[in-house]
Amino acid sequence: MDQNVGAIPPPPGVTPDFNSRPWLFTANRVSVAVGVTVCSMTLIMRLYTKACIVRQLWWDDVLIFLAWVFVIATQATILYGYNHSGVGIDFWNVGDSLLVAYRKTVLALSILYIPALAFAKLAVIMLYYRLLKSFPMWRYTLWFIGSGICAYSTALIFALIFACKPIKDGWTLTTPNACRPRASLYLGTAIGNTASDVVLILIPTTFIWTMHLPRIQKIGLFCMLGIGCLTVVTSIVRLITLIPLNESYNRTHLVGLACLLIVIEANFLILCGSLPYLRPFLRHHVPKLFDERQKGNCTSTDDTTPDMRRISRRSSIFDIESIGSTHSDALDV
Repeated sequence: MDQNVGAIPPPPGVTPDFNSRPWLFTANRVSVAVGVTVCSMTLIMRLYTKACIVRQLWWDDVLIFLAWVFVIATQATILYGYNHSGVGIDFWNVGDSLLVAYRKTVLALSILYIPALAFAKLAVIMLYYRLLKSFPMWRYTLWFIGSGICAYSTALIFALIFACKPIKDGWTLTTPNACRPRASLYLGTAIGNTASDVVLILIPTTFIWTMHLPRIQKIGLFCMLGIGCLTVVTSIVRLITLIPLNESYNRTHLVGLACLLIVIEANFLILCGSLPYLRPFLRHHVPKLFDERQKGNCTSTDDTTPDMRRISRRSSIFDIESIGSTHSDALDV
C-alpha cells in the first residue's frame, strides 16, 4: 500500500500533505493531561473520605472506580489514535494502512467509552438508592432506570462489535456489504447517554424539592446538582457534533472535535461523582472553616421551625452522606 496516496482524492485546489498536523491535537493532549490529573485526585479524595472519614465504602465506590478505569482507557485510546491512527487528519491525507488503524481505534474507543458512562451512572444510582431505599416508589424507579442503562449499554457494545460479519471487516472492509452502518449506533450511544443524564438530574431535583429543609440548604444542594449538569451540557454538545460528523466524508478530521468533547465529558463523570465528598474531607482536615459558618448559622433562626433547626444541625449544605440520615425526617411523601 502506498502511504503517499490518500483514501480519497483531495478536493479541487487542495494539495495533499501527508505530514500535516492533526486537528485539535494539542487541545486534546492538554485536556487529557489536566483532566486525568484532576479527576484522579478527586477520586482519591472521595475514596479516602469514604474509607477513612465517613467509613461507609459501598458499591457506588466500586462502580465509580470502574468508571475511572474505563475513562483512563478511553483517553489513552484517543491519544493513541492521534499518534498512530490518523485521528484529526484530513481523509485525503490518510493512507490505506492508516485508515485500517483509524477504524480499529474508533471501534475500540466506542466500546471502551460505553462502560465508562454506564458505570458512572450506576454509581450515581447506587448513591440515590442509599438515600431513597426506604421509599418503594423511588426504589422501584431506580431499579428500572439502572436496568435500562445496563440493557442499552450491553446492547450497544454487542451491536458495535458484531456490526460486521466477519468482525475484522469492520476495519478492513474487504467484503462488500459485510457491515451494517455504525453511524446510527454512535448516535444511539449519545442519545441514550443524554437522556439518562437528564433523568438522573431530575430525580434528586424532585427529591430535594419535597424536603422540608431551610432555604439556604436547598440552594446549596441545588448548586451541587448544578455541577452534575455539566455532564448533561457536554453530552448534548457531543450529540450535536455527531450529526454532521456522521454525514461528512472527512470524518477522520472532524472526529478530533468529538474526541475533545469525550475527554471533557469523561473527566466530568468522575469529577461530578467525587466533588460531593469534598465538604466532609475539608471539614475533617480544616474544621475551623466550618466552625465559623456553623456559629453564623446558629445565630440565624428566623423562618425556621424546630424540626428544620434539628435537621440543619445534623445535615450540612453540601454533605450528601448526611442527607441519608435525615431524609426520613425531612421528606414529605
